[in-house]
Amino acid sequence: MGYKHVMEQPIPPRLINSQIPPYIEEAILKALAKQRNDRYKDVDAFLEALHKPPIQGKRLGFIVGTNSHPGIKRKYKPNEDSLLAAQGLVGRVPGHQPFGLFVVADGVGERACGQDASRLTIQMIVDNVLSKLVSDRTGSMDYAEILTGGIQSANQAVHQQNMDKRVDMGTTVTSALVVGSFAYVVNVGDSRTYLYREAVGLCKVTNDHSVVADLVGAGIIKPDDIYTHPKRDQIYRSLGEKAIVDVDKFTVQLREGDKLLLCSDGLWHMVRDPKIEEVIGRPVLNPPMTGDDLIQSALEGGGEDNVSVIVVQITGEVNPEIFPRVQLLAKPENVQMPSF
Repeated sequence: MGYKHVMEQPIPPRLINSQIPPYIEEAILKALAKQRNDRYKDVDAFLEALHKPPIQGKRLGFIVGTNSHPGIKRKYKPNEDSLLAAQGLVGRVPGHQPFGLFVVADGVGERACGQDASRLTIQMIVDNVLSKLVSDRTGSMDYAEILTGGIQSANQAVHQQNMDKRVDMGTTVTSALVVGSFAYVVNVGDSRTYLYREAVGLCKVTNDHSVVADLVGAGIIKPDDIYTHPKRDQIYRSLGEKAIVDVDKFTVQLREGDKLLLCSDGLWHMVRDPKIEEVIGRPVLNPPMTGDDLIQSALEGGGEDNVSVIVVQITGEVNPEIFPRVQLLAKPENVQMPSF
């Protein structure tokens, strides 16, 4: 208990109870900070933070780095991971929020079917999420539901391909939609999204839908056993298996200096969380370099699978006028963009 108190960061409350408002979670984590100077000056300040929601509409900017590698052991096979990174302005009305849309899809299937599944997933998210963001005229969209709807559309498309072509392909996916000062995060399978915050450290936002994750949750095996357990590669939820898929949803309140990491299991299978935290926590404002370093760490760890990362560093408030209407930062070659 003493070791945990000194060395380990507390679990963000919203990972236990997603109904807790983001500003209350932030107040709790600040009150639990390891260093005295990082906490509230007195209990009155803490109580004020608990009862005072933040002013909404803050427009935070971000810098993005993306990278993908087939891995050492699969370098002569198709890379079944696919990435999407896009930014722009929500809607056609002046003054709307900047947005960032980020997706990592890790395909599974024989004879390049996994690559087809992950690329089809990206295409469906472009068609059903990116298009709605850019063309919105209301300014009152439910961003979490739009992102979830995009994942459902992707699942239906992959499932239909399986039915029509009598194949067995699928993909895991994690996606983050950054709008204003919030990140709306979804996942299916064991592709992950992490949040790094200097005062808190590295926290896994998403849940793994895998056999070993459930064994850890039930107390049958220890967390470190997931890396060596014989069933470590068995997932029980992915896109394409059924006509409808359960999608986990999370909302993260962001602040300047935060970093989001989206990755396929090719990273975290090869690199333990403390090493990921060390790399992403380096005080450099260079997400592309951070992404390269994470890929290199996975290769040095064995590089047994395709490995892909998206690193998003949150900056201060930005003027929406400097944002393009829509700009693609990364996508698969065969993904077609609609006319905006």
